Amino acid sequence: MRILTPYEKNFLTKNNFDLLSPALQTATPVEYLVGRAQFRGLNFFVDNSTLIPRLETEQLVDLALENIFKNYSPNQKIIIADICTGSGCIGVSLALELIKKNQDFHLYFSDISKTALAVAQKNFNYFLPDHSHLATFLLSDLFSQFPKNVSLDLVISNPPYIPTKRIKTLDNSVKNYEPLIALDGGDDGLFLINKIIANLPKIQNNKVNALIELDENHTISQIKKSEGLNPSLIKDSFGKNRFLSLLSL
Repeated sequence: MRILTPYEKNFLTKNNFDLLSPALQTATPVEYLVGRAQFRGLNFFVDNSTLIPRLETEQLVDLALENIFKNYSPNQKIIIADICTGSGCIGVSLALELIKKNQDFHLYFSDISKTALAVAQKNFNYFLPDHSHLATFLLSDLFSQFPKNVSLDLVISNPPYIPTKRIKTLDNSVKNYEPLIALDGGDDGLFLINKIIANLPKIQNNKVNALIELDENHTISQIKKSEGLNPSLIKDSFGKNRFLSLLSL
């Protein structure tokens, strides 16, 4: 049996998992063993088709809320896209907060993985069982399957952003268990991020804003330039560059 950290033991105990289970003879993350992971105080469904949510990603929801409440009144309907949604924890958490504030909105959840998208929809239905009209789930490579006439106001995303060569240096519990498709961001880690940016001007609403999680080593000079969007980096709670903000000029 492996030696559990205090967090792992506490997490398994809270979720009524047998601490003598043979499953603990492997390095499988406890979140996958239980099928749940904590995000912003909520217990989301996860499986090995989705990343395990990170603490720093919670700030992405706060940044989105700040952007929305600064730019829109509650009776203005805003259209949001959660790209590379995975478990849907970002979009679902955002939706819960917007409902509390009586903000009118519609949220698109998209992912290239059919199994991950199913987990996102399961989470939405669990936390927001009476609000299915507020969400659309799209099996999509970024924006490829979005309706042609969609006019997005805000794009949020935690895409794959780890440079390919760094994957092998990750902790075994990450590189051997979490989905590679959700980790590997290409040679410089910016393949999908720059692809998202390249598509933003093609969205009908030319005032679209975007908030994207990225690697702490990425710099503004590496980010694809997009006309009409002002890029800046925002630090996470650990003081590391973690989020790319793209605001319409």
